[in-house]
Amino acid sequence: MSGLGWRNVLCDTAFVGRLQEGRPAAGDMEVLATRWPVWTARLASFLMDDPLYAHRGQLQQRCAQAIMPDAQRDLFEACASLPGAEPV
Repeated sequence: MSGLGWRNVLCDTAFVGRLQEGRPAAGDMEVLATRWPVWTARLASFLMDDPLYAHRGQLQQRCAQAIMPDAQRDLFEACASLPGAEPV
């Protein structure tokens, strides 16, 4: 990407997220249950004693208050339109 004029930067105060980012795909839950049988009990225990509950609430509140631009195209979709790029 540096050959195309992009550069790496560090911003320790930024948070980037996309809608549907953390949701399981079809069949993911069955794979988890098969591979880690106690996963459901561990998840329930975490949810009942969530150490990040307050922080997550603040993040949701700030996200709801933010002025969001139109949704950006996915990175790979945007790269596919570059000259010489192979279809994704």
